[in-house]
Amino acid sequence: MKNLWALLAVVIIVIGGWYALSGKPEVNAQKIMIGVIAPLNGPAASMGEAIRNSVNLVKAGNVTFEFEDDQCDAKKAIAAYQAMKLKGTRIFYVACSGSVLSLAPMVKENNDLIITAYAGSTEIRKTGKEVIRFNPDGMSVIGVMTDYLASAPFAKYGILYEKQDYAQSVVDGLKGKLDKNIVAEEGYLSADTSFKTQIAKLKASGADAIIFVPVSDVAAKIIYGEMRDLKMDKPIVGEVNACDYAFKPSDYGLKGVCWRAGIDTEGYKAFAAAFKAKYGSDPAYPLYDSFTYDSMGIVDRLLAGKTPLDDAAVRSIEDEIVKGQKGNVTDFSFDADGEVLANQYLKLIEFK
Repeated sequence: MKNLWALLAVVIIVIGGWYALSGKPEVNAQKIMIGVIAPLNGPAASMGEAIRNSVNLVKAGNVTFEFEDDQCDAKKAIAAYQAMKLKGTRIFYVACSGSVLSLAPMVKENNDLIITAYAGSTEIRKTGKEVIRFNPDGMSVIGVMTDYLASAPFAKYGILYEKQDYAQSVVDGLKGKLDKNIVAEEGYLSADTSFKTQIAKLKASGADAIIFVPVSDVAAKIIYGEMRDLKMDKPIVGEVNACDYAFKPSDYGLKGVCWRAGIDTEGYKAFAAAFKAKYGSDPAYPLYDSFTYDSMGIVDRLLAGKTPLDDAAVRSIEDEIVKGQKGNVTDFSFDADGEVLANQYLKLIEFK
């Protein structure tokens, strides 16, 4: 019996030594979960898919990602947040403006943190560092659009926009700047299947140009097709989404301008190449997808050694990001409330 116990001890020692030499990770090694709340179904599902694909490109060493579908609906976002909170999640990536705004008070109260690289509502500027935004917002877009319109040969404008938080914030800002130059305004829902009534009213309004503020690519594609069918002959002044879809207004015989949200760095080229190699297509929303990838990579790096993720650790991550960060795609600077300084990312594009 003594010999048997001695043999068993030797076997245990040998196996333990083999595991140590083999470089196996420790059983207790723990990664921090980041909750990603995005529209994985519904009219904005293409955006959610782009976000999922971008996040999954991150070579994360310190975090894992769990996805929840909110369909850009505030109530669904709250349910997703609460479900993830039960799992101990403290840091969230949230895509849609309405979702960010609905969650911000709870996140602040719970000392959690929201990161976004998609949400563009100007209302988000009223939050504090509990929301850190990497992408240009509606205020940035309003600035470049009104600078252009100040010297454009148009006296009267019609506005067509999706009834959604971001688009509404852009429209409100433009109305404040253009005032009496706006002669018609038409809104629509992303789930609508025809927009001919709104287009016909704008065409007959006497406007010299149509300002278009879309969000859902599904609705925008139908609108372009119906503008072509109704022979829309007025120039289109489209905000950044109009430039950022895989299809272009010029594909439908429309003329006008829009603003491309993008960058041209070696880091972006590497991201785009990796994206295409893995998924077989170019990023659907180049700037926002690359900034999603960069923001999550930055968070992963900053979270090294931060377990357990208590209040102090969350605040330290927040403070480090706001100081400015260098990502794989580009560098980011922020104001004191976590708003990225991003006007340089918006480029005027003419389509004929």
